[in-house]
Amino acid sequence: MLAALALALYACHALWLLAGIAWMGVVTLTEVADVWRRRGALRVLVRTLIWRVCALAPAAIALALWTPGFQASGVHAPASWETAPLTRLNPRWLVDAVLGGVRGPLEWLLMGVVFAWLVLGVAQHRERLREAIDGRLLLAGALLALFALSLPDRYMHTIHLAQRWAPFAAVLLVLAMPAPRLPLTGEMLFAPSEATVRKPCSRTSSVTDFTIPGMPDM
Repeated sequence: MLAALALALYACHALWLLAGIAWMGVVTLTEVADVWRRRGALRVLVRTLIWRVCALAPAAIALALWTPGFQASGVHAPASWETAPLTRLNPRWLVDAVLGGVRGPLEWLLMGVVFAWLVLGVAQHRERLREAIDGRLLLAGALLALFALSLPDRYMHTIHLAQRWAPFAAVLLVLAMPAPRLPLTGEMLFAPSEATVRKPCSRTSSVTDFTIPGMPDM
């Protein structure tokens, strides 16, 4: 499964494969730290690591075979940071990078709604915030956010090298945080209709006594 996923990432774009390999490295480091902290079975972790390396090998070999041809394409533009990493912390840059083509007051309105969603969720789960946060999604979002803040804007053929990671980082970070408990939920929306259907059954002695208006008696 991991080998097929790696090949699918490579088929989409070489950068996605590199991001996937980086994520596997981060996951492995967290597992090593967990084994070290809990004195777990190191042998199991070593077997898992060997299996992951073997699963990633076909995609890595394909990437290694493709790279020389890409480098010989004649484009040797050096890495270019049009926006300094610290400047990317500016809200204007973050909003443009996350929302892309959305322009005008709508983008600030959308970001305001997302920010309010996050604040409300954190406030409602503040007593058990650590349990409510999805650690893996948070870590994956932080990794992509690091790409967005540190990678160059352009390298060889690739433009918007840093900005392209910002929307995915934002999605993962939002999903990692606890969702707020809103008063209007799907259960409340469907509860009246469900009660209407169940009410005739609860008033009768058996399910066979339930009739639908307009239908002939059986």
